[in-house]
Amino acid sequence: KALPMQPCKIDVEIIGLRQMKTFRLFNLRHPSIAVEVGEHRIALDPIYGTNPTFNKTFTVVADLPVDKDYLPEISYRVYDHRLGTKQLVGCAYMLLSDERCDPARQRDRNARLDGDI
Repeated sequence: KALPMQPCKIDVEIIGLRQMKTFRLFNLRHPSIAVEVGEHRIALDPIYGTNPTFNKTFTVVADLPVDKDYLPEISYRVYDHRLGTKQLVGCAYMLLSDERCDPARQRDRNARLDGDI
């Protein structure tokens, strides 16, 4: 039986990388970040320098399960581009169910802010 799905908007903000440790004896010089939610993947172009600042905001629109127990996680992967290769140097995961907003509660909150209630 197929899971009931609904369209969801996920706002992602990538600020920067700070205090990254060396990877295979080299400092990160040309990092890039990839963000994955379910089947959607967004990869940011590599930037240069130590303590790089990405300062990017983007929105992912995906059909996700209504039941929060089946929500996928969002993954962040950091790569370093060196000598013509792309090395995975770090990753982090976050459960979307922890950050999910209930649409009915959000409508009530917006109505209160607008002074309708």
